[in-house]
Amino acid sequence: MHSKPSKLVRDYGSTRYVSLSSIVSTVNFPLISCTVCGSEINIFDTNDQSVFQCSKCHEGIPIRPAPAGKKYVRCPCNCLIICRESALKIVCPRSSCKRTTHLVTLKAHNAIPSTLFTCAYCSNPFRTDQPADPAGVLVRCPHFHCKNMTSIGGPKLARKWAIVFLILSTMFIALAAGVAYGAIYVEQTSKGVMYAGYIGLFLVAMILLVRSIFYWTMKVSEKQGSA
Repeated sequence: MHSKPSKLVRDYGSTRYVSLSSIVSTVNFPLISCTVCGSEINIFDTNDQSVFQCSKCHEGIPIRPAPAGKKYVRCPCNCLIICRESALKIVCPRSSCKRTTHLVTLKAHNAIPSTLFTCAYCSNPFRTDQPADPAGVLVRCPHFHCKNMTSIGGPKLARKWAIVFLILSTMFIALAAGVAYGAIYVEQTSKGVMYAGYIGLFLVAMILLVRSIFYWTMKVSEKQGSA
């Protein structure tokens, strides 16, 4: 049988599996979202399974790292294939597909992050990289019902941005005050423009002040097991 024309896809290596960032707390039963159809899957009783079959689309969903020396590849037909980690070309085993797939390995920084944090706002777990910067990093909670910006690794970076926005806000307030004072000494026909400039500068100052408060009050999401 002749194979279908080859199609370039991405190979995500041995660590590409469903991230725990998609787990939600529902009566203590862990749920993940199917990466093919998006439906929720209960993985409470999966034991040591590496791959779980979605009951809706019937496609395989990797929930743990691939076995040693293996990696996951998903064919454009959505068939999940487990192949050698060194493989650069595979053929889909489905009789209805048989597509030849050339693999392009992603850089290491695109691998699934391995550090689990608890969102400081919604208390749900999510995965992201452990911050290398001692000041921490700012991330957005991946849960659709939360999406709050949070700090991990400490509040220093958020406080730094708070101070930056506070300084900018102070500068614009000073400029607004200077424009308002200068309007006293200009001709009556120019005062409208001066006051419009004053109002614009003051509004920008208030927006910057709100951003400063936002960063200063940002909560810190803790690494699970650190408490």
